[in-house]
Amino acid sequence: MIPFIGSIQQPTIDLAPLVSHIATLEDQVQRLTEASTLWQERAAHLENQLKQLTAGDVAPETAPEAVASPRSDEGTPTGVLAWWKRLWGA
Repeated sequence: MIPFIGSIQQPTIDLAPLVSHIATLEDQVQRLTEASTLWQERAAHLENQLKQLTAGDVAPETAPEAVASPRSDEGTPTGVLAWWKRLWGA
């Protein structure tokens, strides 16, 4: 004979801690979403500023003759040679 299902005591499960945890996680997701959106907006703004700063004319590079010659016409060291001499006291 099969016992009547209504006569069996069903254990009660307290879901309150689980519901509270889910609510806490939803709040955390909301805060993190807002923070990431704010940082994305800041990054986009800074990217636009950087584009505006670099949109100007590019300065011409140094002439190859000036780079190839370590000394000027007066005989004084220039560029890397001058730095090397200052560093080593030559």
